[in-house]
Amino acid sequence: MLEIVDIPRFNFIEPVHGKNAEHFYFVTTDVNEAVEHYLHKIKENNSIYMTISSIDGNVCVAKSFGLNKDKTGPNIIRMQDQGVNNRGRQLRAYTKEFIKTVKKRIEEN
Repeated sequence: MLEIVDIPRFNFIEPVHGKNAEHFYFVTTDVNEAVEHYLHKIKENNSIYMTISSIDGNVCVAKSFGLNKDKTGPNIIRMQDQGVNNRGRQLRAYTKEFIKTVKKRIEEN
């Protein structure tokens, strides 16, 4: 039986003013592209709201609202585990990779 490997979806979101809604303005499945966009927004002093989810958007594993207090990495809020399965583990691994890459790029600058 063929096992499906899930890839992450990094969703950059802005609120729709005057409505109780959100708009995805940038979506990527590439960790490095997500990190570049994330850090670019931070550099511009823009607020940021991003989620990391399954490619279909049904399973959200983490949310981020910018850098942590000491500005050394992303402020990540991990969502409730959706059960311990291969899909959940893979998505959590991508979240860890995102955090590690952001921290590395911050150290380089």
